[in-house]
Amino acid sequence: MKRCPICAEEIQDEAIKCRFCGSDLTKTSTEEAGSDRGATPNERPLGIAQMGERHGLGTGADFYGIWDAQTPGKPLHRFPLTDAGWGEASARFRTLEPTAAPTSMGAMPNPSGTGYGPGPGTIAGGWGPTATGGSNGPAVASLVLGIVGVVFAFFPILGLILGILAVVFGYLGLKRAAASGYRGFAIAGLVLGIIATVLGLLFVVVLREVVDKVGDLQGQLEDLQ
Repeated sequence: MKRCPICAEEIQDEAIKCRFCGSDLTKTSTEEAGSDRGATPNERPLGIAQMGERHGLGTGADFYGIWDAQTPGKPLHRFPLTDAGWGEASARFRTLEPTAAPTSMGAMPNPSGTGYGPGPGTIAGGWGPTATGGSNGPAVASLVLGIVGVVFAFFPILGLILGILAVVFGYLGLKRAAASGYRGFAIAGLVLGIIATVLGLLFVVVLREVVDKVGDLQGQLEDLQ
């Protein structure tokens, strides 16, 4: 067994990719030693909260940081181990890795006390900032509203309203997906919302035409009488 140079989790000796953080481990030991030269144990990550194609967001001994998987060792960026520091770190990380996902690993050092526990914006046993207890509320709401909107698309106004709400929540869910996941839910809800909105609009147009035709027919019947 060996340890991943990025997330420090134990992996198989023959592993070429970390199953925890997804880091590329194909570098030779000489390359790793060169890239890690000068990094103290306090500068290496204790754990990775989110991992993108190249960069990882996590925590060091007394700071939040962003590390480069291709050059393990010192962090590229450091941030205070506070709620504000986590917010700054997350914002910076999203500019580097907009499609990154949480790794769901371990516990984060708690800046408000000693030992380990949930970090700012995290839930116990998980990683990553979230405003909805580890989930993406708008994405889930969008999916539910989209499904219901399609089912009730041919009810006057109801399907149209549900479709519009699904589109709005889907957009919000996509914006939050980089930090909390559920991107698929947001996309599905957005698509279903658009479908429900289009069907709702078509039904309103058809219903209006039918009402007009009925009114004209009633007028013609009255003229004949």
